[in-house]
Amino acid sequence: MLSLKKFSAVAFCGGIFVASLSIGISRAEENAVDRIEQRDETAAAPNNLDAAPREENALGAAELGDRAREQNAADVAEPVVAPRDDEAARMVAAPAELPEENAAGTAELVGRAPEQNAARVAEPAVAPREENTVRVVAAPAAPREESVAVATSAIQELVGRMYTDSVVRGTTVASTVGRFYRARAQAPVWTTDNGIREKAVQVVDLLGKAEAEGLTPNDYLVEELRTLAAENTPRSRAAYELLLSEAALRYALDMQGYRIIGLQPAGNFALTMPEKFEDVLARIVGSANPAVQLAAFAPTSSFYTRLRGQLAVYRELEAKSTPLPALDAGPTIEPGMRDGRVQQLRARLAAADKAVKAAADDARLYDANLVEGVKRFQAQQGLTADGKVGEKTRNALNRSAKDRVEQITLALDWVRTLPRDTAPAIIINIPEFRVRVMEGETEALAMDVVIGRSVRPTPVFSSKVTAVIYNPSWHVPRKLAREDKLPILRSRPQSLVDQGFHAYREGGRGRDEVDIMSVDWNSVTADNFPYWLRQDPGPKNALGLVRLTFNNPFDVYMHDTPDRHLFKQDIRAFSSGCIRLERPLDMVEYVLRGNKGWDRAAIEEASKKRGTRTLNVDVPVNVQSIYMTAIPTAEGTMQFRDDLYGLDRYFLDAQKKRTDTVVAERTQQRRVASLAR
Repeated sequence: MLSLKKFSAVAFCGGIFVASLSIGISRAEENAVDRIEQRDETAAAPNNLDAAPREENALGAAELGDRAREQNAADVAEPVVAPRDDEAARMVAAPAELPEENAAGTAELVGRAPEQNAARVAEPAVAPREENTVRVVAAPAAPREESVAVATSAIQELVGRMYTDSVVRGTTVASTVGRFYRARAQAPVWTTDNGIREKAVQVVDLLGKAEAEGLTPNDYLVEELRTLAAENTPRSRAAYELLLSEAALRYALDMQGYRIIGLQPAGNFALTMPEKFEDVLARIVGSANPAVQLAAFAPTSSFYTRLRGQLAVYRELEAKSTPLPALDAGPTIEPGMRDGRVQQLRARLAAADKAVKAAADDARLYDANLVEGVKRFQAQQGLTADGKVGEKTRNALNRSAKDRVEQITLALDWVRTLPRDTAPAIIINIPEFRVRVMEGETEALAMDVVIGRSVRPTPVFSSKVTAVIYNPSWHVPRKLAREDKLPILRSRPQSLVDQGFHAYREGGRGRDEVDIMSVDWNSVTADNFPYWLRQDPGPKNALGLVRLTFNNPFDVYMHDTPDRHLFKQDIRAFSSGCIRLERPLDMVEYVLRGNKGWDRAAIEEASKKRGTRTLNVDVPVNVQSIYMTAIPTAEGTMQFRDDLYGLDRYFLDAQKKRTDTVVAERTQQRRVASLAR
């Protein structure tokens, strides 16, 4: 696997050089809010999950205070789970399942259109079923003074101990919750002195089903919350109150891509959260049915629904799988050959492909049935389906069902980062070497792409295509000039001259051109490179005949390429970070569809002219790059790709660290605070 340090190398195709930053868990909860504000900040140190706090995201106290008063008034008549004996308390810790028609957290609800989900937010809370056996009592007609005092005093104590001034000034989930309760004078949302509100039980039940969404229930403190509910003391209810607000907020954020955005490594990522933390929390607690509101944060696309269904399939496969011997290394196994490894090959394929015979008369013969199974497998992996079992095929075959489950859970996370509106969007999936133009659920255009090498990876970003440049010049980035072009200038400078390159003294920008052939390039070093290079427009230009421009901090873009032969390769990682298009004029035609007079004929005519020309896109098109190594098909199967940049492993490790350290640590702190006397 590639080192993650390689991914910190900056991707660029021209213009500005962005400094490389080391990768650790450097974008955590604080940095996600920073990115919401879209401010450029110095990257946090590796493995720092609690960077220096900032104040600009503080909740408006007056606004939240008003919300709190309104919420309290609405909650007066809401049923609560009353304190009972030990047997009844245990029932609070194991709430009944929500009826199907409420569908919070189910595939049905997740797959509904946003307007359907939104409509359900206003539905009344689900009434407890008889088998729940929890005694529910109506709250008094007006809040009792002593009730408010008991509920708020315990919360106030914990808020004071756990949400100190330094915490509240931060930009984490915890700091948002701390500001929220301070702004509402510690008034409870989920509890009263009589017990746990029914809406809280429903939310915890939803959080307990997080695994079906590819999430981790431990991230949402489910067992801790049920333990605190069973204790049912003023102090445990106070801890429950604060923990549930944190858990619900974290779940809502995760449903909007926070498991990727909040943990994204520094240097080659530029994704932002769609909402501020405090706005998300306000939506949750202000809802008539918070469980339904939480479920409505999930994507509604069929793409997400298919992934979710495949997650269940592969989890079942993982549960039923027995350890299989790895396919041993060796020469390529070709159709018709006899090889001792054929038995291993057959065993691995037959476990997942019912069309492959589990046994054969000649166990060593690579027969036609097995060849066809290998071809199907190769197509699933994005490999040339030639039936030859070489190193790439062997490595893919040796992946376990557990590996595939992890890939699918990460793919779900990546889908959550995508825009939720129905506006057209260009989605570049880096490890798939593929770009799609999506119009809602419709794939309007798709083509292969060439992406960045591991040392100059294509960045992860979100932007809008704003311009098309015909016959662009290429201003070679300084780093690329020093590392790639200087060796060529030393050995065969004429080749660059033949390709239309020019050299200028630093700062000259066309005024101080120097003759490439007159420079003693052997005396020039990478540390002392006083020139900048430019390539003329034309068919030999590295950018080809057309470039599509979008704002991003990495100075990358989509463009044509003269190296058309590279599209015949399975693994198309050859660029310096930019995205080379298989059919660039098709993409130009799409983004210019809103520009009057720019039909396909006009586009092709413009590409034949020599002069450089820039066309602004009248209707800018969303563009986002993602990193999905698991891709669901419309036919109900899965496609898998290699972890080209090592990002799957990075995010799996980062997410585990979040679960094991951040959440677990704060859970323990709450336990100590709630139970200590």
